[in-house]
Amino acid sequence: MKLSLCSKKWGTTMSNNTPEPKFYDIKKLLTEDSYVIPMYQRNYAWADQEINQLIDDVLDYQTKGSNNDNYYIGTLVVYKQKDGSYEVIDGQQRLTTLSLLAIYLKNESDESVLSWYQTDNLNLSFECRDKSTYTLQVLFNKTLSNNGKHLADKKEDKINSAILNGYKIIEKTLESKVIERNTTLKAFSDYVSHNIKILRVEVPEHTDLNHYFEVMNNRGEQLEKHEILKSYLLSAVQNDSQLTTVINTVWEGVSNMEKYIQTAFNTNLRTKIFGESWKEFKLSNFDDLTKCFAEDKLEKDSQSKEQKIEATDEDQPMSILQVLSSDKRFSTEDDEQGNDSERFRSVINFSSFLMQVLRVYIHGKKQIKPVVLAEGHAKEVESKTIRLDDKALLDEFESHILNDAATVKDFIFYLLKCKFLFDKYIIKRQYLNGDESWELKKYLKSNNNSGSYNNTFGNSTGEENNDSPDGGLNKQIIMLLASFHVSIPSMSYKYWLDGALHWLVNHSSEEGLSADDYLSYLTNMADSFLFDRYLAKEQLDYYDIVYENGCHPQGKPDNIQDIIKNKLLRYGQIRNNFIFNYLDYLIWQDKGGTKGKYQDFEFSFRSSVEHFYPQTPDGIDGMTSDNLDSFGNLCLITHSQNSSFSNKSPLEKLGSIKHKYLDADSKGKGFPNLKMVELAEALKGQFTSENQDVSVYSNLIQEHERNMVRLFVKK
Repeated sequence: MKLSLCSKKWGTTMSNNTPEPKFYDIKKLLTEDSYVIPMYQRNYAWADQEINQLIDDVLDYQTKGSNNDNYYIGTLVVYKQKDGSYEVIDGQQRLTTLSLLAIYLKNESDESVLSWYQTDNLNLSFECRDKSTYTLQVLFNKTLSNNGKHLADKKEDKINSAILNGYKIIEKTLESKVIERNTTLKAFSDYVSHNIKILRVEVPEHTDLNHYFEVMNNRGEQLEKHEILKSYLLSAVQNDSQLTTVINTVWEGVSNMEKYIQTAFNTNLRTKIFGESWKEFKLSNFDDLTKCFAEDKLEKDSQSKEQKIEATDEDQPMSILQVLSSDKRFSTEDDEQGNDSERFRSVINFSSFLMQVLRVYIHGKKQIKPVVLAEGHAKEVESKTIRLDDKALLDEFESHILNDAATVKDFIFYLLKCKFLFDKYIIKRQYLNGDESWELKKYLKSNNNSGSYNNTFGNSTGEENNDSPDGGLNKQIIMLLASFHVSIPSMSYKYWLDGALHWLVNHSSEEGLSADDYLSYLTNMADSFLFDRYLAKEQLDYYDIVYENGCHPQGKPDNIQDIIKNKLLRYGQIRNNFIFNYLDYLIWQDKGGTKGKYQDFEFSFRSSVEHFYPQTPDGIDGMTSDNLDSFGNLCLITHSQNSSFSNKSPLEKLGSIKHKYLDADSKGKGFPNLKMVELAEALKGQFTSENQDVSVYSNLIQEHERNMVRLFVKK
């Protein structure tokens, strides 16, 4: 079966005076014409998640084995103005980001790499937004401070902070990811220049733009790939209406990632599938699942006859055409959990979850083995196994699932089981009573025959009970899972989730699983990611870490000196921010965990690696690069904190941290980075206004680095 998303040919409806849509590479896009972003467009809004996702996607295509593969970024809809420039109607976020990316590569790469962008070729401006245009020009013209990291002597009121922030995110992201992917900035720049393609669509000359926007806002949404995939899965059982109902119900339930899977079934089915308490998974295979549906139908039919009430349409099996044409959402009969999609936020979307489950399903069964890439390519075998990039959704399912009905049914059962395990054992973001927090909760039956949420491990009330052994473990597991998640916020490339699901599928039972065993596995996975990949000279691929080694670390050193000597802990060489986040988890645990000094600390999304002793100090001596760029002098903060923090002296930073965190009895609540706070603790009383000798500070950060690295090998 060959999947095809679109067979429509461009150009059949275009006017004679309007050029047909055509693909532009970045070189052509950023040099041939001028673009204006009109004032009615929203301000630039891309941040960490969107920019990280874009760079991850491009790197994935660049390093997957053939530099001839193009990356298609979408469309740019424009309207040609009388002066020859093009008004951007749709696509301004990606156009601005591509401009920032090219500017960064121009500034940081060898001049020969982006020679086409070295002259006065900035071709993007903003109507009535002088700050935005000015910020782009400043970045393009390299009007930066001598360390190349911050705008020099530019007043904040002249700068668009969102655009500057986007540039800094690109800078920080590429500094780490180019190293992690075993490629070079030159190779990445070459690929960006020639292989990123954007489809430029020019609307006709006399288009009524008001009407155009009205049509755009009211048009039907394009089918998602997972919706197309669903139709192919259903077609495998098209002659069996009962199987169609089963598959559709499971699919619709799993697709709502914010709701627990139990709520996708009526209470009778819920009990059959998840037990009397609704917290177990009772089934062994797809046949067990269809048996539950058959029994449920028979019981309802019998009840209807006894009451002389006709069964409702919802109880009847549906054909494929009825399923696909229906506007109905297939969910629970009970409405007691109707607002739960607003209470919880999943760490992953449905399309990416499908890729995760497929990877665990296929690799868990050892149906395919990784393919070693040709010499000279990045050692990244994931692209030759089951890719976690949801752009490959249809291709991967076509290759591995859409062969026969038996495989489809087996996968649907697997999907249901994985969603149950995901809901119970993977963190969610909870929004409740105006507060938000990371939570690990299970869904179970309450006394009034409705559902409730309790901690997955620990006491039965759902309240955190740190005096009970499992209650404390529940919090530890939350913290460790959160340290993974905030390190890789994009929906794709969550290899930690791949590792967690693989273990959960193979170690869970009807009775659940041990909190100690789960925490031990997650700790081993963290150590393996750290020592076998992020700090390893020869990186293991994630497949080997998870499926071959079972997340047992292979390269864990015996002493701290082996780690300190590792250049991969130095500024500009750090491959993944998990190094900082995992360290924060270890600090939290070392200081007492749920009962300790930082008991209320919570992980948040931070991606800016900052020097505590500044690169360009004002009024104090500079520091040698050996100490300046050492791990002891680095901390992980947000980009907004970086902007206000950057060139302040250590004494100013220390005063700010002391006031906000050290002197406040907040138990870690709101702290940005525990490593930074620990460094401030070490400096307090030693580095003062009377004693700002750089040698004193150098000795203190060396000792701080030893203390921090010791936590990596202490366990």
